[in-house]
Amino acid sequence: MPRNKAALAGGLIIGAAGLGQAIGPVVGGTLTQYLSWRWIQYINIPIAVSAMGIAWWQVKESHVSSIRKRIDIPGIIALSLGLVLLLFALDQANSWGWTDWRILLSFAISALSIILFVFIERAAGDNALIPSEIIQNKKFISSCVAVSLIMPTFFVSLLYLPQLMQKLLNFSVMSAGLGLLPMMIFYASFSFLQSRLNEKLGAKAIISLGALCVVVGAFLFSRVTSGFTYQSLIPGMVVIGLGMGLFLSSNVTAGVSSLDPSRASLAGGLLFMFQIAGGALGLGLTTTLFVSSSRGVLESDLADAGLHLSGEELNMAEGLLSGTESSISLLNQIGYENADKIISLASDAFLSGIKSGFLLDSLLAIVGFVIVAMYVGGKLRSKN
Repeated sequence: MPRNKAALAGGLIIGAAGLGQAIGPVVGGTLTQYLSWRWIQYINIPIAVSAMGIAWWQVKESHVSSIRKRIDIPGIIALSLGLVLLLFALDQANSWGWTDWRILLSFAISALSIILFVFIERAAGDNALIPSEIIQNKKFISSCVAVSLIMPTFFVSLLYLPQLMQKLLNFSVMSAGLGLLPMMIFYASFSFLQSRLNEKLGAKAIISLGALCVVVGAFLFSRVTSGFTYQSLIPGMVVIGLGMGLFLSSNVTAGVSSLDPSRASLAGGLLFMFQIAGGALGLGLTTTLFVSSSRGVLESDLADAGLHLSGEELNMAEGLLSGTESSISLLNQIGYENADKIISLASDAFLSGIKSGFLLDSLLAIVGFVIVAMYVGGKLRSKN
């Protein structure tokens, strides 16, 4: 494929992905509401098999190297172990405590694994998962780091906005899936449009504008106040969808184009790895902050209201918004006269956690925007 068509190809691929992600929450919400959440997994089986078949029969390699290279198994194991243990520690820290030996051990092994990964890569030479020539390419690495800092906002939006709609606006599961459509439609639409905008304004302007929109969207969600409505969420979703549509495919194109064409396949894979790893780690950090923040607010507000709950009862109180059986049991124990008060306090705490999480994501996205503005996409196109 000609390099001047790379932006168009990237836009089509990301746009198609955006359409799939727009349909996914609606279908998933419908299946969960009328069948079971397990059907979300079942339905993916024939879809995945079909995708494998299409890729096998239709996707052809443009070049097959005559040099056989070994798969960097040790590097893959070291990096995977480091990232998985880091996510595990972040996920369990609020439950076990940050000083629990299991958490400390997980952090320690994670750090050692990532350090070991660096040494493995140096020794692997051309067979390395991330070859040294790619690590030394400032433009490409900047694209990788930028996408890892921008993606947390998108991941967090997909996870927490439906919960916000269900728990505080009383949306059904299917309605919450439909509620994400403003974000997903703008994401898909501007992924398709970004190649034309790229031709007119240049990659630097498009990628920078996309990253800036993600910053603004995350900040808007960090300012949501008690008594919000669904309509008040739409501006944030639209801005994030617009930002992701402009940023993601253009950033991939800029990153891949910064390397030799023979490295295009590896470049695309590495960018996707940073995209998923950055989004997952950012989601893990956000969730850790969300849990600690919401729990702290709930404990403080309950104490101010003269309601002193044990640790187990506090966990049950946090489950009130989910309607869990343990929360119903708690209401029976404390008496229904306090139920409305506790539900109100739990709602406020949940919203406080959401706001803290999105504030963190906006700060991460700001760093991503600065990296983009400095290093990604070449120079701003001068006016004629």
